[in-house]
Amino acid sequence: GSTNNVNAPGFAVGEVRGGQGQGLTRSWNGGANYSDMFSKNLRVNASYFVDKKESENETVSGRQNIFRPDSSSFVNNFNNALSDMVNHRAFMRMEYQIDSSHSLLVTPNFSYSNGNTVTESGSTTLNNAKDTVNNSRNRSTTSSNAPTFNTQALFRKKFDKKGRTLSANFNFGFNKNEQESINQSFMNFHDATGQRLDTIDQKVMQESSSNRAGVKVSYTEPVFRDRYLEIDYGFNYNKSTNDRYTFDKSKTGDIYDQAVDSLTNLFRNVYSGHQAGISLMTQKLRYNYTLGLSLQQNTLNSDNLSTGENIHQQTWNFAPLAVLNYNFSSSKRLTFNYRGQTQQPTLEQLQPVPDISNPLLIR
Repeated sequence: GSTNNVNAPGFAVGEVRGGQGQGLTRSWNGGANYSDMFSKNLRVNASYFVDKKESENETVSGRQNIFRPDSSSFVNNFNNALSDMVNHRAFMRMEYQIDSSHSLLVTPNFSYSNGNTVTESGSTTLNNAKDTVNNSRNRSTTSSNAPTFNTQALFRKKFDKKGRTLSANFNFGFNKNEQESINQSFMNFHDATGQRLDTIDQKVMQESSSNRAGVKVSYTEPVFRDRYLEIDYGFNYNKSTNDRYTFDKSKTGDIYDQAVDSLTNLFRNVYSGHQAGISLMTQKLRYNYTLGLSLQQNTLNSDNLSTGENIHQQTWNFAPLAVLNYNFSSSKRLTFNYRGQTQQPTLEQLQPVPDISNPLLIR
């Protein structure tokens, strides 16, 4: 275990040290590892890690926007954030050597995180004459928890002919995220007629989840003396949901019980994709290179349960592949990679609900 109060989550390398934090970070962490051979063909490794982080971050910034040589605006910002997070992670690796030609590798892992964050921010905008155009102050308190589970299983088979192999990779996972926020904003707008005050005081409850599964099968065959042909096929499936509820305070009390229909939405999304590819690798003494091409078919079905709208999209993509590795010496290597790929939009990008926690920066 370890503990510190500097701007780093941990001391050790790898999993314990998760990277540099922002602002001042105090963290505690600890873990345990286990490894054993249950038989001459079965090895099991397992680990558990927990860490707690408390961080504080304060920033102040100023910006000048120049529109013309004689016209500009000035923006002053501040941001204060406090967070308290606890993360649990468990990992297991099971290697089973079935026989000299067959092997199975299974790697399940689980994580759970929960925490609280309080953020206060504000800004003041001045015109070219340094008169106030608007100023705002925002406060947000958020609590969340998120369990995640993933597992992969890799089956490999070696044939009698050198270089001929078959592998199948299966993966499955799910994650869930529950979040509750209180967003408060106060905005003053100044013009020739005077001032106008706008306020927002809302509670946002959001629950999202994702279930995914996939498989990829690859076959390699030696062709000629120093070339290897690889053919692969993969299928992926992802079903995700995102339910977002927004409430205003009732005029007669301090309870958030007035639903805001324009900021409330229930959304479902199903993605499936097929991919088939072929590539040829050439292996020489000092270098190797691979050229290939893959074809991907994607299907996206989105259901807006709040409005009854449905979006169905189907796309086809060609993805080229080019890889070069050249060894100049034991310590010098040149590597070139070019891979085409597509990335599906996230559920937050598809869901038609704006984020108005900062009314001057609606997303």
